[in-house]
Amino acid sequence: MSGNITSSTSVSINNLIRSSAKLISNVNETLEVLGLTADNETTTPIGDTTEEQVIINLMAGSITSSNQLLIGSKLSAASYNQSLTILEIQGVIRPLGNNQSCLQ
Repeated sequence: MSGNITSSTSVSINNLIRSSAKLISNVNETLEVLGLTADNETTTPIGDTTEEQVIINLMAGSITSSNQLLIGSKLSAASYNQSLTILEIQGVIRPLGNNQSCLQ
């Protein structure tokens, strides 16, 4: 709700309205404003190499820990790190910090 335009207590809300604020009344509207979809259908990305696809498939199965991904992939450490780096550069995955990653 906007306030009186001359009141100092209404400055913040009036600035939000001025900057094209969106009215959000439910989760679906929040997702829409953020450019996300509310449906549960997701598509798993396709890797350029077998090694990349192994990592993607593990992440699609909710494994996010780097150590668990390395063990689950059964790749050499060098091959795993190379594939993980390429996937990050391509924007397929993103690091979350604390040795965790997720699909974009």
